[in-house]
Amino acid sequence: GSRRDLLLEGTWCVGMGGARWVLWLSLAAAAEGAGDVKLWELGGEVERRPKTVFFLFVMVTLLTLGLEWLKHKAEHATEGTKRGAALSAIFSELMMIGVVSFLLILAAELGVTDIKISSSCGPGDWIADGSGSGSGGNETGDGVCFFGFDVLLFEYAHLVLFFMGITYGLCIQVVFGYRRRSATKIAHLQQTPLGTAAGARGVFVAPSVASIMGLWDEKGFKRALVVLRNAMVIHLEKELRSVCHPVEYRLEQAHAVVKGKPCPLPRAVPNDATSEFCLGRFTHKAMGDTLLDLLHVTPMVWLGIIGFSALNLIHTLGPGLAQVLFGLAFLPIVTSLFQLMRLARQLQAVVLAAVGHPEIDRYNYRDGLSVHPLEVSAELSMQGRGWACGGLHPWEVLTGCCAEGTALDSLDPNDPKALARQIQLAVFCSCFFLGEVAMLSLLIVEQLGVAMLLVLTVLALLPLVWFVPRMILLFTLTHATLKPRREWLIYALTLEDSGGIFSATRAAAAAA
Repeated sequence: GSRRDLLLEGTWCVGMGGARWVLWLSLAAAAEGAGDVKLWELGGEVERRPKTVFFLFVMVTLLTLGLEWLKHKAEHATEGTKRGAALSAIFSELMMIGVVSFLLILAAELGVTDIKISSSCGPGDWIADGSGSGSGGNETGDGVCFFGFDVLLFEYAHLVLFFMGITYGLCIQVVFGYRRRSATKIAHLQQTPLGTAAGARGVFVAPSVASIMGLWDEKGFKRALVVLRNAMVIHLEKELRSVCHPVEYRLEQAHAVVKGKPCPLPRAVPNDATSEFCLGRFTHKAMGDTLLDLLHVTPMVWLGIIGFSALNLIHTLGPGLAQVLFGLAFLPIVTSLFQLMRLARQLQAVVLAAVGHPEIDRYNYRDGLSVHPLEVSAELSMQGRGWACGGLHPWEVLTGCCAEGTALDSLDPNDPKALARQIQLAVFCSCFFLGEVAMLSLLIVEQLGVAMLLVLTVLALLPLVWFVPRMILLFTLTHATLKPRREWLIYALTLEDSGGIFSATRAAAAAA
C-alpha cells in the first residue's frame, strides 16, 4: 500500500519485462541463425512458425509465474526481519539489471547502438559489425577494425553481472547465518570474568591477530571480547543508564500503543545497566544493520568492479582466458585476507588500549568475579591509565589518516565509511569472479579440464564463505561500538527474548 511498495512492484514488473525481451530476442536470434532481424520485423517468422511462438509464450509465462512464486515465498519467509530488508534490496538490484537489459536491447533495435569505433587489429581478432548479431564484421585493407554493439557479448556481460547479483544475495544469507551463530557464541563467551579469561593467574596475555581472525586459539578471541565489552560499558555508561530510564521506557510503551505496535520488552533498571549489557545481543542487532548498509553500492565500488573486469584484457598479451582466470582467482582471496588481517589488528589495538584501565575488571557481565585479580603489564596499562585520567579513549587510536572529500579518502584504512566501501569492493569482486567462472565454464573445461573448473569454483567461494563473514563481524565489533545507535543499546539491554536465540544464554547466566 505504500508508495515505496508500489515503486518496488513496478520495478519488478519492468525488470521481468526486460527479462522476457532478452529471452525472446535470444531465442528468436538462435532460431533464425542470422540475428540481424529487428523485433518488429518478425511478423513473417511468427506467421511461419506459430507452434514455436506458442511454446515460447507458454515458457515465458511459466517462467514468470515461477519467479513470482519464489519471490512471494521468500518475502513471506523473511517478513519483518533483517533478512527481509536485505532480500528487498537484492530484488531491487536484480530488477535494475533487467531494466538495463531492456533499455539497451531496445536501443539496439532502434539503431541507437549502431555506432562503430575503429581500432587497429590483427588477423584473428573478433570483429563486431554493430548489427547486434555477433556474427559479422568489417575490416578494411589496412587492418582497421570496426567494433560496435554486439547483443550476444552484451548478454554475456549482462549475465555475468546477473550471476554476481545472485551470488551476492547468497553471500548475504550466509553472513546472516554466521551473524546468528557468532552472536550466540559471543553471548556465551562474555560470561567469563576478565581476570579469569586473561590467562594463567590473571596475567593478561595480549590476543594475537590470528586468534581474532578466527584462525586458531579461541581463548585469545574470548579475551578480546571481554575487554571490548567492559570498555564499551565504561565508555557508554551514561547512554546505557539513559536507555534503561523508567520514564524513557514508559514513553516508548505509550508511543507503541498509539502506533499500534508491540510494546517494547522489559529492560534492566538503570543501576544494573552496566552489568546486564549483552555484547552478543548488541552484535546481533548491529551486525544486521551493518549488512543492510553494505547493500547500498556506491559508484566507487562499481568503478572498482570495472577495473577488476579490465584485468581480463591480460589475455590479449598471449595467455588464454582460462589461464588468466586462474591467476585472477587469487586476487579476491589475497584482498579479503589482507582486509581481514587489518580489521583484526584494529580490534587488537582497541583492546590493548583499553585493558589498562584500572576499573576494567569491575564491569564484568552480571558482575562476575574473577578467580584471580587482573594483572596487566606496565607497557600495556599506559594507554588505559591515560584514558581513566581523561585522556584519549581506546577507539581514538583508529583516527583516519586521509582528509574527507579527497581522492584518497576511499583508501583510508581506519575510516569506517572507507572501510565499508573496501569491504564492498572485496565482496563484489569475488562475486564478479564467480559469475565469470559460471559463464566461462565450458571454456575452462576445454582449456584446463573439469578438475580446474572445480578448483576455480572453490577458490571463488572461499572469500565469500569464510573471510567475508568474519570481516563484517570484526568491522561491527571495532567500528560500530564507538558511537552505537540507540536501538542497538536497547536491544542489548533487553532482558527477555520471547524464546529467541539468547533466552537459553540469559537463563544460564541468571542461574549461575
